[in-house]
Amino acid sequence: MRAGSVQRPLLTASVIAILAATLFPIAGAESERFIGLAWVAALWVPAGFWARTRRDGWVTGAALVAALLGAPAVTPLRATPFLQWATAGLGALAGAVARRAIARRATPAPPGPLAG
Repeated sequence: MRAGSVQRPLLTASVIAILAATLFPIAGAESERFIGLAWVAALWVPAGFWARTRRDGWVTGAALVAALLGAPAVTPLRATPFLQWATAGLGALAGAVARRAIARRATPAPPGPLAG
């Protein structure tokens, strides 16, 4: 199984979920807060997915810190709450876990001993 064959349905499902969440109004502050947290996590999934080495992981962490600290510093946004920091980190971690799972499924198992 090629890794690209798993990525395409995953990408399609995530795009549909984001469009559904943003196009249809949802009543209630809790649901809006949840969608906001899910959005922050989803933004960092690709960074975790593409991080292949320990150095890439450190670069991803530095980019996460720079983005969450830097965006409010240069734009009229409020400071990033702790819960959004946590979901951003969990999103990057989820991407790394997904990459490993896909790589494990794409790698053929070694042949077993011959019965004879």
